[in-house]
Amino acid sequence: MYKIALCDDLKSENVKLEEFINEYKLNNPTYDISITTFTSGYDVIDYIEKYGDFDLYFLDIYMKGITGIELATKLRETRKTSFDICFSTTSPIFAIDAYGLDAIQYFVKPYYKDQVFKLLDRILTQKDFSRSNLSMIKKTSGGVRKIMLSDVIYVETYGHYQNVHLSTDETVTVRDTTENMWNTLKETGVFVRCHNSFIVNMRFVKEFTSKEFVLRNKASIPISKRLLSEVKQKYMDFIFGGEK
Repeated sequence: MYKIALCDDLKSENVKLEEFINEYKLNNPTYDISITTFTSGYDVIDYIEKYGDFDLYFLDIYMKGITGIELATKLRETRKTSFDICFSTTSPIFAIDAYGLDAIQYFVKPYYKDQVFKLLDRILTQKDFSRSNLSMIKKTSGGVRKIMLSDVIYVETYGHYQNVHLSTDETVTVRDTTENMWNTLKETGVFVRCHNSFIVNMRFVKEFTSKEFVLRNKASIPISKRLLSEVKQKYMDFIFGGEK
């Protein structure tokens, strides 16, 4: 089951968002989705301490008592499970704080059904990818290795070799060209080639600047000036589900 929490101190906003998600559920019956609504961040904390975590939190940035930013900060500091956060706000300017908390997206009110549908499509498709059996078979110094694509954080070219950095904290070195590696990875829709020597899995990006990607494993990956515009567009499409 995929568990979603909605938290806005305006009940009407929760009702609207819940209606959108329920319609999405009807259109996508293969996904088992549950929805729980809250009007206070403190209620969210009490709930997860009793019943466990959610997979996705929709949080209003400005709420009475504890703000969405404060709640998200507490969740990131205390929860050990993996989860996504989407903020809603009245102004894009507040998104700066949201991205500092590794938010997957933010909605500027009023938000619309298509935005919610695109976000859920993106998240659930990515989760399907992370659970998929997509893999590549590569030759290494130790023999032939099967590498799960969902485990690849980034790939770095080193001469005639590719260093494949994995979420398992391994680095696998394979003899291959960058072009061959890119042709294998680009079809998944979650990788971007940001430099002649680097391919990055956008699922693992924590921060994006005009010069680099900072990944969740703290690696800093340079972005080529020549590719910056293309990389920015691809990453924005990935983050916003096609929304500018």
